[in-house]
Amino acid sequence: MTKEGFSPEYTRFRLLDALYAGFLTCVVSSIQFIPITKNHFQAQLLALATVWAAIASTLDYHKAITDSWKIYLGSLMGGTVAVIGAAVVVACNGGKYNPLWGSLFALPFCFLGSCMYVGKMSEALSWVSFVVRLYSVATFAGESLPFKKMVFTVVMGFIADIIPVLVTGGLHALGLLPRKGPPPFDAFEVAIRDFVEASVIFGMEVGDHKKDLTRRQRAMHGAMSAALPTASRSLQLIMFRMTAALDGFNTTCSVGRIDSTISRELWQPLQVDLRLLCSRACCALDGTPKGLEEARRLRVESTAVKRRIKQMLISYTKRLVKHEGWQWLVTGRELSRVEAALVAIPHFAEAVANYCEEKPGGIRRIRRRDYKYPSLAVHGWWVVLVAVICSFPEVGPTISKALRRLAGVVVGGILAVLAIEANPGNVVALMLELFIVTCAARFYTGSAKLGYAGLQMGVTFAIMGFADSIAVSLTQTRREIFAAERFLFTLTGLIGSAVIQVVAWPSFSSRSLARATAAELKEISTVVSTGILELLLRQPDDRVSAGGENGSDAELKLLSLDEERRGKVASVREEVAFFRMLKIETCSGSVSGRKLLAGQEAIGRARTSAITAYEGLKACGVHMSSFAASVLLLPVRSRLSELAEACEVSGQRLSRVVVEASSIDEARRACQEIVDATMALIATFEGIRMELLSQQMWSSRAEDEDISSTAMVEALAYGGGLGLHIVIHVLEAFVRDWADVARILLDCDIGLPQNYLSRSGRPEGIHDMKLVIGRRTLSAM
Repeated sequence: MTKEGFSPEYTRFRLLDALYAGFLTCVVSSIQFIPITKNHFQAQLLALATVWAAIASTLDYHKAITDSWKIYLGSLMGGTVAVIGAAVVVACNGGKYNPLWGSLFALPFCFLGSCMYVGKMSEALSWVSFVVRLYSVATFAGESLPFKKMVFTVVMGFIADIIPVLVTGGLHALGLLPRKGPPPFDAFEVAIRDFVEASVIFGMEVGDHKKDLTRRQRAMHGAMSAALPTASRSLQLIMFRMTAALDGFNTTCSVGRIDSTISRELWQPLQVDLRLLCSRACCALDGTPKGLEEARRLRVESTAVKRRIKQMLISYTKRLVKHEGWQWLVTGRELSRVEAALVAIPHFAEAVANYCEEKPGGIRRIRRRDYKYPSLAVHGWWVVLVAVICSFPEVGPTISKALRRLAGVVVGGILAVLAIEANPGNVVALMLELFIVTCAARFYTGSAKLGYAGLQMGVTFAIMGFADSIAVSLTQTRREIFAAERFLFTLTGLIGSAVIQVVAWPSFSSRSLARATAAELKEISTVVSTGILELLLRQPDDRVSAGGENGSDAELKLLSLDEERRGKVASVREEVAFFRMLKIETCSGSVSGRKLLAGQEAIGRARTSAITAYEGLKACGVHMSSFAASVLLLPVRSRLSELAEACEVSGQRLSRVVVEASSIDEARRACQEIVDATMALIATFEGIRMELLSQQMWSSRAEDEDISSTAMVEALAYGGGLGLHIVIHVLEAFVRDWADVARILLDCDIGLPQNYLSRSGRPEGIHDMKLVIGRRTLSAM
C-alpha cells in the first residue's frame, strides 16, 4: 500500500504507460518529417505539439478523458485566439506580422484566461495550455514567418494534439487498455479484512503485536483515503464508521490485559459469537456486489450478538449480587472497557451491512488535478511565462512545485545539451533519444515524490534538445546558444517567482493548516460538549428510535473539516523543512509548524474518538430508561456538566493558541481541567455503582426468579453499548486522545493514568471497596 492519499499502481502499468507515451510522442513529432508537409511547418512552433503529446499520452482512460481533453481544449482556444490576433496585427501593420503587437494583443486574453484557473471553467479546459499556446504563437512566429504558414502549423498542431486522446479512446473501446491498479473499493475491503482478521485473532493481547497492527491500521486508513474521492457522501460516512469501530476496538484492547474474572465470565464465552460475526462480515467484503437479503442477515446477526452481550452482562451482575465473597467484583472502568471492545464488533458488522447496501450507489467524482507546464517562448518571455505559471496562492505549493520543476529542468537541460552536442540534426538518433527520455519521464511521473520533476524533465528535453536539434536553419553554435538561453531564462523565472512570492506577499501554507486545525479542534470539542448537554437535557420519556439527522450532520461536518485539514499537510511539510533551514517560523500562532505537523495524526484520533463519544451519548440518551437515569445519570449530572464546560473551554483555548500568539499556559490549564473533570466523573460514578451494589433492599431479591428483569440489574448491566458506563468509557477514550493532542501541540505532560491495574493484579481501590461493602452488610444485619 502506498502513502495516504495515493492509490496503488501496478509496476507493469507504469512500464507500459511509459513505453506508450514515448511511442506516441515519436509518432506525433514525426508528422513534420512527411515530405508533402515538410516545408509548411515551423519546427519550433510545432514542438509544442510534441510536448502536449508527451503529456496527454497515457493508458489511464480516466486521465485521458479528463486532463487530456482539458489540455486539448485549452490549446485549441489559445491557438484560435492567437491566429485571430495575428490576422488583426497583419492587417493593421501593412501585411507584416509584428511579435510585439501580437503579444500586446494577447495580453488581455491572458488575464481573461486566468479566470479559468478557478470555478467551473477549470473543469472544462486547461488555463496553462491556453496561455502557453497563445503566447507561443504570438511571440514565436517572428517577423519572417508568413501568416499562412503560421496558420497551417497551428492547425496541424491541433491534429497532432488529438492523436493520443483518440488512440487511448480506441484502445478503451476495444478493451485493450491494461489495468492501472486495484479498484479503490477492492483495496479498501482487502485492507479492512486484513486488519479485522489480525485484531480478532490477537484480541486483548494486541499490545504484544502493536507493530504489526499499526502497519495494518495505516494500510487500512491509506486505502480508505484513496477510496473516499470516488464515493458519495453517505458512503464516505459509512466507511468512516467502519474504520472508527475497528480503531475503537484496537484502542480498547491495547490498554492492557483484562482481569481474569472478566475474561472468564464475559470475554471467553463470547469469543465464538464474535469470531463468527467477524467471519460473516469479512465474507461480505469479498469485492462482489451483495444483495439486500445478505446485508439484512448480517444486520440481524449483529443485533443477536448485542442481545447476547446484554444477557451476559446481566447474568454477571446477578451472580455478583448473589455471591457473598465479592471476589468477582471489578471496577466499572474495567467492565466498560471490556464492553466497549465487545460491542465494537457488532457495530462494525452493522456498518459493513450498510456499506454493502450503499456501495453500488456510490457516485464517482472527477478529481481535479492542476498540471502546469513551462511555456514555449523566446528569450525574455521564458522568464515571464514560467514565473506566471509557477506562482501559486501559497508559499508551500510554490516551493514544492518550484523545487520539482527546478530539478526536472536541470536534468532535462543537461540531457538536451548532451543530445545537441552528440548528434545535431540526426533524426534517427534524436527520435531514439526522445523515445528513451519520454519513457523515463512518464515512468517517474507515476511517483508521488518525483512525478512533477519527471514531467518537467521530458518537457525540457523535448523543447531544448529535440526541437532545436532538428531545426535545419540553425547552426551548431546557434543551437547551443538557444539551449543555454532557454535553460538560463527558465531557471531565472523559477527562482525569481519563488523569491518574489516569499518576500512580497507571503501566504504560508502552515498558517492555512493552522486555521484548518483550529477549526477542527473547536468542532471536536463542540461535538463532545453538545452530546453531553443533549444527554443531560433529555426528557424522561425520550426513548424513541435512534437515528436523527443532527448526528449525521455533526459527523459530516467533522469529516469535511478533516478532509480540508489533511489536504494542506503535504505542502506544509516541504514549506516547514525549507524555512527551518533559514531559521524562519512561518506559523503565526504559539504552536510551531513542526509541532503542528507532529500533531496531525493525534488530531485524527481525537476526531474519531469524538464521533464515537457523540454516538454513544446519543444512543444512551435515546435508550436509557427513566429508572436508570434516576439512579445513575442524576447523581453524576454535575460532573458531566463540568466535563462539557471544560471541553468547550479547552477547545476554544487550544484553537486560539494554534492560530494566535496567545498564552500557552491557559490552554494547558484548560486541558488539565478536562483530565481532572474526567477523573472526578469516573470516581463519582464508581462510588455510585459500589453504593448500589451494597444496598440490601434490592439485593435481597436475588432469590427471585425474575431477578434478570429487575430495573436495578438493567441499570447496572445494560449491554449493547447503550448504558451510562459505556458513555463514561468513550468519554475517557476521547479525553485520552485529546490529552495526546495537547501534549504534542503544547509541549506538556498532561494525560490520564495509563494503568488500570494495581501491582497485585486487581483493580486499584477494589480492596477498599470490599471493606466498605462488608461493613455496610454487617451493620444492616
